Amino acid sequence: MFFGPTFDPKLPDLICYIRKDDSVRIGMTRGGDNDPVLYGEKRMWILVFSEKNLTFDPDTTQRMPSRKEKKNSVNGSAKARVTVGKGDTSLAFEIESSVTSKQSPSITDSSAIRITREPLLYEREPSEFTISGLISLISKIITPATGEKEAKAKAEALNDSIQCLRLIKYGDKIDSIYFNMVSFDLALNSVNRIVFFPPERRTDTLGFRFINYNLGNFEESHLGAGFGTGVNLGGQVPDTDRVKFYLFVHFYLCRAQLPISALSLGLVAGTNFITGSILNDVILGVRIGLVGSGGIIGGGAWVPRARRTNLFIGLDYKI
Repeated sequence: MFFGPTFDPKLPDLICYIRKDDSVRIGMTRGGDNDPVLYGEKRMWILVFSEKNLTFDPDTTQRMPSRKEKKNSVNGSAKARVTVGKGDTSLAFEIESSVTSKQSPSITDSSAIRITREPLLYEREPSEFTISGLISLISKIITPATGEKEAKAKAEALNDSIQCLRLIKYGDKIDSIYFNMVSFDLALNSVNRIVFFPPERRTDTLGFRFINYNLGNFEESHLGAGFGTGVNLGGQVPDTDRVKFYLFVHFYLCRAQLPISALSLGLVAGTNFITGSILNDVILGVRIGLVGSGGIIGGGAWVPRARRTNLFIGLDYKI
């Protein structure tokens, strides 16, 4: 990709496109979809395109290669086509050029665009008694260097972060575009605000003071587990055997978006434990997550020894 060797096309991209009339198109794209909801991402790219020069940096001009140069070029140039939106409202553009690395401007540079990532909400670190917390703990023990690096990245993702960039010109006077990009770390189960501030000396001449975009990054996995208790409502079950403890496996059809909403919907399968022999009861049903890690389960309890299926209602806690 012409974006350079550090660019990872698998990561989500927030694309901001500024027209000559100061109108703005902005959207999050990942895999061709335009959606501000992400799942399981650790990092994102922010791509800024402008039809006019916002930073006035004479040293950031790149000439579009000629046809002969394109034909003879092997390294240092490529083509990319990006689309934001769908249908008649989609925005598509294609750029081809070489990229040269430049030193990043400081956050005090008044001629640069300032981009901030502000965590608005985030879920607490998972307990070691949960599956995700246990996996994280084991990972830190097995690979301490990797665990330390991930912990540092998470700490940075949970604090305000500021980056500045100058836009680089591609093309000529007739057909040109200004572009540059930065990347930010993302914390899991967090809601973030991305804010674009134009250069200070252009604030009074532009049609906008800032541009902001909110996005969420939530748990990616459709699988989960829990433990809880439930009531077997079968008519032929002894009263002393109606209430038991159970282990459950979850498959989420609709995942929770913590910390915004704990609401989730999924299928569950489980069996009793502690009380009675394992597989005395086999549970199949539906789970609705309502508050925190808690959920309500409704379905059927198959009792192999009696060859009977009874109604089952229970509560569980996601681990």
